[in-house]
Amino acid sequence: IKSRYVYSNIIPKSLRSNFSKTNELGFMDFVIKNLQELLSSNADSILQLQYQMEMVLGSVLSLREDFFEIGEQLFREQEEQRDPWLRFKDIVCQTEFVIDSFIARSGHLWEWKLGLFDILQQIKIISREVHAIKTKRTTNTQVAKFPMNLSGFSSLAG
Repeated sequence: IKSRYVYSNIIPKSLRSNFSKTNELGFMDFVIKNLQELLSSNADSILQLQYQMEMVLGSVLSLREDFFEIGEQLFREQEEQRDPWLRFKDIVCQTEFVIDSFIARSGHLWEWKLGLFDILQQIKIISREVHAIKTKRTTNTQVAKFPMNLSGFSSLAG
């Protein structure tokens, strides 16, 4: 909770939610690459947060893939489904902030662990929302492919 408060006070929401539309995924790739490089550096200082960083990296990669499956355009067009995408972009910014703070040794171990824990919790919430959207979208697609006639049988069933 404290990490979210610090993050919210240091980085204004106007800066977090307004990525350049052409560079959103490029920024995410940059943060992912930095995290991968940090984890592969084998520095002793990484051991303190290695597990948490690996969990965050895996979760960010997984959620990013879920957004690709649904289609980024869907999230930009439909207001009710746009919120998870905006929150995911905020999480990527928060991840960069926590990792940069760790690298610069700005703060304490417990603050970095708490920040990474908070990121994981937010990703879990968004993942559930995205899964529900994927399920709904799959169900709607199947219904559209096989319209039912009045007798309850598919008109394509022959």
